[in-house]
Amino acid sequence: MYHFDFWKNANTVTRAVFVKAVVDDRTLNVDKYHDQSIDIGYVKGHYYSEKAPVPALMTMPIYFFLKKFGVENVNDRLIYCIGNFVAGSLPFALIVFMTFLYMQKVNPGAQNIFLSTLPFFGSFIFIYSGTFFAHTLTSFFVLMGYVLLKKKENYFLAGVVSGLAVLCEYPVVIIAVIWAIQIFANKNKLKPLLVFIAGGLPFGIFLMFYNWLLTGHPWEFMYSHQLNFPRNAENLGFRIVPDLKIFAELLFGIYRGILFFAPALIFLLIIFLLDKKTQRNYFFKDYLTFPCLLYFVIICFNTAWYGGWCYGPRYLSAIAVLLLFEGIMKMSDQPFSRKIFFYLFSGVGLILAYMAKSTVVYSLPTEEKNPVFNIIIPEFFKGNFNENNLLSLLFGADRATANLLWLPLFFAGLYFFYAWLKQITLKNISLK
Repeated sequence: MYHFDFWKNANTVTRAVFVKAVVDDRTLNVDKYHDQSIDIGYVKGHYYSEKAPVPALMTMPIYFFLKKFGVENVNDRLIYCIGNFVAGSLPFALIVFMTFLYMQKVNPGAQNIFLSTLPFFGSFIFIYSGTFFAHTLTSFFVLMGYVLLKKKENYFLAGVVSGLAVLCEYPVVIIAVIWAIQIFANKNKLKPLLVFIAGGLPFGIFLMFYNWLLTGHPWEFMYSHQLNFPRNAENLGFRIVPDLKIFAELLFGIYRGILFFAPALIFLLIIFLLDKKTQRNYFFKDYLTFPCLLYFVIICFNTAWYGGWCYGPRYLSAIAVLLLFEGIMKMSDQPFSRKIFFYLFSGVGLILAYMAKSTVVYSLPTEEKNPVFNIIIPEFFKGNFNENNLLSLLFGADRATANLLWLPLFFAGLYFFYAWLKQITLKNISLK
């Protein structure tokens, strides 16, 4: 929550005006506010937010009750505060906390404080914490679905959170469909599949009803009615012929490469390949590798694969979280020599993400092909710091001081939890 996004990005504004239209104006259309964002659809004489609805829907009741209690929505900041927390900060914290809890089950130890946090903070996922995008919330639901499938075999709840994930970000339906096929393949029974479908079915029905209210057709999405992105009206924004350059760019490019903007994945990928326990013949049945690979390939076919103004490959957030989670699990029992390299890769990502958070965050022009070295690093050393941070907003702290304090405060917090957990561990050992 240290950095809170009050910038008027088209992506966040379209969600905010949707919340405002429903709660304040009692209507689904955003006709009064359509000129505030380019992420708006137009159909049958009205303007609508073209985003998947769950982040806004989760924000609406909180906004409604806070307004009832007299909290003012000055410059729409109340909506952004709620949306930033519900869709950004809280799910990011839960992703890290869930990872830590499962590490404690696999191999308990105080070092898990660092192993479970640094890779996520050192990735593009961290950039979208504290902002009213959908990617962090989507990633949390997808991670929940993965854990419920692989660790718990709770197919109904896995279906529920998968449905929620799709209503946050439509393309992750690809992962949900693959999971459904894999459930049947792995169990060779119809019941687990039907239970999974039953969990997600209410959300599918809701989506069809929502589409019908806006477009008049249950299978027609608002993406097909975007005024500023007409390519999305054709094949839901997906091209037919692949472009191999996009595969390379989304994998390791300095523009939108997942390995560049989440560098811990580089070392984790090496660990995956070196792990003799990895079952090569289990690839198609594994709830992690095959869905992530296929999702990556399909996003490469998307005409907006680059994600517009953003930091890193934001459309790959869900699979980045899955890969980091499972990779971190494998790191827990690795020798210290390997963990040193893991911390090195995570540290590089953390410095880059910290510089971005302290300056431009995700406000990087689409046409800039080298955003880290041409914008983020220069802006940081010029001292053009982000004023949207808690110390500046609440206490009037100088923006440079507030942003430079983040890194030592972050490590001080981690060390506090590390020392606390270590003390608890030593007490438990002495009691035994």
